[in-house]
Amino acid sequence: MKCVQPHSGNQRTERSGQTEEETIQEANHSDDSLPVTQSEDEHEEQPTEVEQLDEAEEIERIEPTVHREDGIETTVRREDRIEPTTRREENEPRKEKIKWPTNADKAAWKALDEDLENILEATLAGSVDRKITAMTSIIYSVGKDRFGVVPQGKQPTKQGHSNRRQKKIKELRGDLRRLKKRYKVANENERLPLQQLRKETREKLNTHTRAETHRRDRKKKAKERTTFTANPVQYMKRLFGARGSGKLENSREEVEEHLSKTHSDERRGDDLEECEKLLTPEEPKEQFDESDLKFQEVQDVVRKARAGSAPGPNVSVVLFAAAMNLIVKSVENPSRGPLLSSGVRQPPVRAFMDDMTVTAKTVIEGRWSLEELERMIKWARMKFKPSKSRSLIVRKGKVQDETFELAGEKIPTVGEKPVKCLGKKFDATPANMVNMGEVQVQLVEWLTKIDKSGLPGRYKAWIYQHGVLPRILWPLLVYEFPLSKVEALERKISACLRRWLGVPRSFSSIGLYSTDTKLQLPMKALTEEYKVTKTRQVMTLRDSKDAKVRGAKVKIRTGRKWKAEEAVKEAETRLKHSVIVGVTAVGRQGFGMTTKPRWDTANEKGRRELVQQEIRQMEEESRNVKAVGMKQQAKLDTTRRKKRKMQKNITFVNFVRAGEKKDNQAEGLGILGTASD
Repeated sequence: MKCVQPHSGNQRTERSGQTEEETIQEANHSDDSLPVTQSEDEHEEQPTEVEQLDEAEEIERIEPTVHREDGIETTVRREDRIEPTTRREENEPRKEKIKWPTNADKAAWKALDEDLENILEATLAGSVDRKITAMTSIIYSVGKDRFGVVPQGKQPTKQGHSNRRQKKIKELRGDLRRLKKRYKVANENERLPLQQLRKETREKLNTHTRAETHRRDRKKKAKERTTFTANPVQYMKRLFGARGSGKLENSREEVEEHLSKTHSDERRGDDLEECEKLLTPEEPKEQFDESDLKFQEVQDVVRKARAGSAPGPNVSVVLFAAAMNLIVKSVENPSRGPLLSSGVRQPPVRAFMDDMTVTAKTVIEGRWSLEELERMIKWARMKFKPSKSRSLIVRKGKVQDETFELAGEKIPTVGEKPVKCLGKKFDATPANMVNMGEVQVQLVEWLTKIDKSGLPGRYKAWIYQHGVLPRILWPLLVYEFPLSKVEALERKISACLRRWLGVPRSFSSIGLYSTDTKLQLPMKALTEEYKVTKTRQVMTLRDSKDAKVRGAKVKIRTGRKWKAEEAVKEAETRLKHSVIVGVTAVGRQGFGMTTKPRWDTANEKGRRELVQQEIRQMEEESRNVKAVGMKQQAKLDTTRRKKRKMQKNITFVNFVRAGEKKDNQAEGLGILGTASD
């Protein structure tokens, strides 16, 4: 292709400040991209891509300016006086995205590269900043005019290219349709061969379809493995379903107005009126420390300030809690509190920050307490929100339909609007049987999602240990689950773990959760964690520093099969006995070679940890007892088979002690399951 010959006429000078054109001999450039003058008899063409640029983006070459001062001439170019370009303003609209060609379209990219090179060489002049600004503007404008922009909104996804197997499947399906049509119009002699041909074609289609399904599954599993290994915690949240979050659709001005109206007080600077109902606080037992600041106090303040989760309230948390406690104490009447079976009367009003719980023996006393609370809160220039409150009236073990009112507004009952507090759902069913059923359904859903995730078995087991187990323990704590139901849940978990780890169904759960066997898997049994959680709850309530909590003597119901209180007493007895026995030396160890925490010297927290460890040890001993029984059962089964002269086929590896194996029979406590034929 021959280059365009340079224009013989003079360069145009009609417009002041127009960039002078330079004719440069370059190969393979287009003449429709360069601005040239037109004669009167020539037809008028459309503006070129460069001429369509905004006037503010065009590059102008300005004659130098001469300044005279004291007989000295100074030449200053406008290029030298260019101020650095400023960043795009925030309120300036974002430019539209150009619809660039695909990477496979080599011809379009090559043509664009050649045209831009010719345009930039012919037009760019000036300082570096001016060239960079003009270059980006020119490239954007040329790309926008040539390729267009990406339309706004969601674009339809493009279908990928089909591979050879997919094309073959499509071809076989077409053959089946054609054979079906041919079979309908064929005579009796042709139908038998067509039927055989259809059968062979269908078999080929099934083979290719299975292969394509396996390929698609392998690709999906590889993607799931990559996502899991990149961020396991985020993967678990996505798998189990993250908590729903709302979207704020109000404007910023509306939100600020609402917050200002809700949390502002025009009389904030005015003192509160005198209140005869308000109690006078007791004199402090310890005087306020007015000494100089200590270095530890400064470190605590700095650490809290640097913490990302440290709140920054306008009111001190301690001051607000003290004020709310003073209001609650002013309205509570000890005679109105509920009387527990232990003989301790609880306070009628209990509060934590701005959350309150009012309990009373009768409906009348409950209404009196609400009226007094409303008067005190109104005096403190605050107000209740009845729509966010709930009421529950129980008479002789049955939920009543009576309601309360607060500030002239009805308080909804838990039957009308159930509420969830600290993970526990409160509704009109006092026995919580429905809620426990929902927990069981939730566990099955989690296990099903893990099973269908496409991850390898070891990854699924990891998700159970670090995702499912911590999530299921809290409902087991707040609800009164009996041990029998927990064991049923553990059986479902064990069945999934056996399938994920690739062991037979006859594999005992002792091999999954035992800590004394040769093969110790890093997984915890649900029943063991349930017992530890319940014993910790017993000790927390029994050893509480609050006299009301400690004297309430709350009973932890765990069913008839296992009692948490009895387990705690047994563990404490064993620990006291271990103090008497002392630390025993093993082998050739000398006195004092090994040490362990002692019950008589441990503090409150240490004793709680010792009891939990003893509960785990008791659970491990029960598993060892089952293992011994399985060993004897295996011996008896072997003897019967020998009498019948039958061979015992082992279908999985028995985990035994090193060097202790004879005649396909496991010796010692290493056997973890019975063999299956």
